[in-house]
Amino acid sequence: ELRRDTPWQQTKEFPELQLDLSHLAFQPSIERFLDEQSDEDLRDTPPSVINDSQLEMADENRGKTRPIEMVNEAQQRGIAFLASTGDDLDQPGISLHQTLGCGGATLDFDRDGWSDLALVTAGGTPPQKDSPPNVLLRNENGVFTTAPESAGVNDRGFAQGIAVGDLNEDGWPDLLCTNYGPNVLLINQGDGTFINATDQWLANPDESRWSTGAAFADLDSDGLSDLVVLNYCEGLDPVTFVCGSDSDDEPARSCSPMRFSGDHDQFFRTNFRGNLRDVTEQWSLKATDAGRGLGLAIGRFEDRIGNQVFVANDMTSNFYWSRALNQTSSDDTANMSWTESALPRGLAVDVRSVAQGSMGIAADDFNADGKIDFYVTNFDQEYNTLHLQTGPGSWRDSTMAVDLGSDTLPLVGFGTTTTDLDGDGNNELVVANGHVDIFQRDDLSEEATDRPARRSQYAQPMQFFRHGDDGRFKPAATSGEYLSQPHVGRSLWTIDANRDFKPDLVVTHQTEPVALLVNHTESSAPKLKLRVTGTRSSRDAIGTKITVTAGNWKRTHWVTSGGSYLCNEEASWMLSCPDAEDEVRVEITWPDDQQQSFEGLATDSEWLMVQGKPQAINFR
Repeated sequence: ELRRDTPWQQTKEFPELQLDLSHLAFQPSIERFLDEQSDEDLRDTPPSVINDSQLEMADENRGKTRPIEMVNEAQQRGIAFLASTGDDLDQPGISLHQTLGCGGATLDFDRDGWSDLALVTAGGTPPQKDSPPNVLLRNENGVFTTAPESAGVNDRGFAQGIAVGDLNEDGWPDLLCTNYGPNVLLINQGDGTFINATDQWLANPDESRWSTGAAFADLDSDGLSDLVVLNYCEGLDPVTFVCGSDSDDEPARSCSPMRFSGDHDQFFRTNFRGNLRDVTEQWSLKATDAGRGLGLAIGRFEDRIGNQVFVANDMTSNFYWSRALNQTSSDDTANMSWTESALPRGLAVDVRSVAQGSMGIAADDFNADGKIDFYVTNFDQEYNTLHLQTGPGSWRDSTMAVDLGSDTLPLVGFGTTTTDLDGDGNNELVVANGHVDIFQRDDLSEEATDRPARRSQYAQPMQFFRHGDDGRFKPAATSGEYLSQPHVGRSLWTIDANRDFKPDLVVTHQTEPVALLVNHTESSAPKLKLRVTGTRSSRDAIGTKITVTAGNWKRTHWVTSGGSYLCNEEASWMLSCPDAEDEVRVEITWPDDQQQSFEGLATDSEWLMVQGKPQAINFR
């Protein structure tokens, strides 16, 4: 019999449940949480990312920091493509399946040394093949030309993103186009064309699956690239179901993704017979509760052999997958054991133990301590989260400690990346923002009445953050017409479009064509482009660690797969070496733990390092 004093848990037979929770309060809003935290609570001072020589340089140039200048040169460089999920996304009444946007990829598909582009689009009705075709753009000395239809990159599915990897280990990058509907696997023939090998490699693709992010990487250390595909909401209901609005006079709003069941991600193992086999259940990679995966990063995130997988889930806890120690697979019958451990590792939720609406991921060493960290973009009225690695395989939400919290609260972050845009030797953090549909919301809750109103708009500004001398981040000054305007941004990734050793950016939008932001920021620092190729490891060498030393300056880079949002970044590491005069030292730890060092590499050059080869190859 239920009575007024009936406890919420019957603990008579289970004394271990007799917990006094009266001292716990409900989770406060993010505004109250920020207001109630003292500097001591929030700011465990991170180690500075600036060394002594750079501090001296900063003192000499204090007040002379130039703005980051990015100019949209898409049109004059031959890029005129709308990578979006519909034609009327500047009008109210957007459906959930139209909110995620579309992505793309940087790749050198013809191996001529110039970075090409693959872009996907949508606009039709999932899972039909009635969307505009995807496109492959060849970079000819800094100007992009559309590859002919015979190139084979023209699928018309409801596309979401692209993964790039050398699946068959022949030296040519292959593509996976993720769709709301059957995904498409394209194998590079080495002659400027791709063939649709979906039926050969991916048997029985699901007609109704909503796939988003994907990445190629060797998961079992057998020297072959495997495949991870994230899935969002289950079934086709998100296409047809209409959610109501708050008023009869207002158009319908896009549904919350929580209205629909999440879908499980898929893990595929490549075998030596040339096909992919779904090992999600066999390797214990099926989560207890399905997420709504969007962003992912794969790499060697712990100091041991083997790659791990970090997944950003929308409105549910994130995932972190790692395999058992020293476990490899050598045949189709091998059963590997993987574990999902984002919660105990500090990656599942934010500092308030709240799951966020996570979208994109940037993986980098944000505090220069030699360990990889994660930056995750989230929905508005949350904040983008910086997880710093505090110990081997353990992370902590350190967003407030580095002053990255309040600036992202009113914005919806999607694509994100880190790269050195101004040539000072430190990576800037970049975020593409834009709301999911057209509405305005004022932050005027009871808990925030003493705060200025934060109005959330559909089009939102792109954000750039610089490392300060104290290790914290500050909004960077920018210039250029594109950056002075708000945009409905989605995917964001790096490219060196004009081969000047300076990173450029590609951005997709919901309401305007793709932008190519060419870097015009003044910098005189020596520059490098580094790329690695595995031999005993897979050719893409995901999981490689690269350390560059130039005088007193030292930086570490991890070769990862995935990253940002629905895209594939420039494979080469572009960096500036402020202390270098003519030469640098490069140390490499390959995925199988083999170590190599390369002395006397000239700056302002492009270098290729092949596993086991004693000399680096200068190809420019």
